[in-house]
Amino acid sequence: MRFRHVPTRLTVTSVSYTNLPIWISLLYSQPVFTLTEQPLPATLLRLLLLTAGNEANPGPLWCCSLCQVRLGCSDCFVRCGSCNGWYHLRCSGLTNSADWSPTFSCPSCPMLLSAPTPPVLPSFHTNAEVSDLTIPPDLKLLQFNANVSSLERKGDDIRVRDFNDPRIGYLNGLIIKIVNDGIHKRWHELVADYNFRRNLSATWKLLRNLTKPRVDTFNQSISFGNGNFISNDSKIATKMNKLFSPRSVSSPKSQLSLLGLLNKAPAPGISFSADAIRAAVKKTKASKALGPDGLAPPQASSFDGPARNPAILIPTVATFLNPAAAFARLLELSLHVSHIYLLMARQK
Repeated sequence: MRFRHVPTRLTVTSVSYTNLPIWISLLYSQPVFTLTEQPLPATLLRLLLLTAGNEANPGPLWCCSLCQVRLGCSDCFVRCGSCNGWYHLRCSGLTNSADWSPTFSCPSCPMLLSAPTPPVLPSFHTNAEVSDLTIPPDLKLLQFNANVSSLERKGDDIRVRDFNDPRIGYLNGLIIKIVNDGIHKRWHELVADYNFRRNLSATWKLLRNLTKPRVDTFNQSISFGNGNFISNDSKIATKMNKLFSPRSVSSPKSQLSLLGLLNKAPAPGISFSADAIRAAVKKTKASKALGPDGLAPPQASSFDGPARNPAILIPTVATFLNPAAAFARLLELSLHVSHIYLLMARQK
């Protein structure tokens, strides 16, 4: 994409428009990919704006549910799809970016354990946690079942003869270790088996969250530099479309070229006042689990497949106060959004 004229002043709290930018379809050269009537309940700028935080950490004051350390803007993290708890990627055991999906379930999810038929098995428990864990029935079919049964029988025999025999504690610890190792193994098998169909299903869920109507949505007029404010959805979309022209950014060389153009470009004059950002972020922080429009920040990075760095789309307020950086973020996220619409079109 080439850098073109950008609005000299922009005030965005929340806008809605129904015209999808034409350059999205041009990027993929898909003649049948026409979604001009597909509703999009918020502009990409609003999506970016509301994922910003007033501090260095993303969104509300989220803490990792395992280590209790706040999530930093440079951290990789993931949200549990059942209890909405946040976890560092390293704490959840999913250190490889290709090992997790938008339907991640946390290690000791209370919602998951209370469900009659849990969709995903719990994982990565400590020894203390496993001692109080009710193991789902399907876990009993794992290979460690025979070893556990023999150890349990041996422990029962010892307990009958001497209830205080110290070997009972050792056997209990060994049973916990075998169960724990089995859960680890089963979890990695499930993650490895996460195929394209399941991933696409999760992507559809994200798309519904992005496009569903919001009761708390209200329109805000936008000025495109001529002193006049526009509140009509279609006119806003038309103006937004004129800000972009198609350019291939598939290769690393093109991406570097794009960044070079952005760095050399004159300041576009987009101004996000600190008060406007705080007001928008405060409005979204009513939910401590989800980001704007029900879309969690790490989920946003899943538009283009497994997250390479979930923190890359979590800008801070300082980013938005820098016009060139704000414009670069807009281009970056727009490619992810265009990809999800492409997936939707291919499934029709």
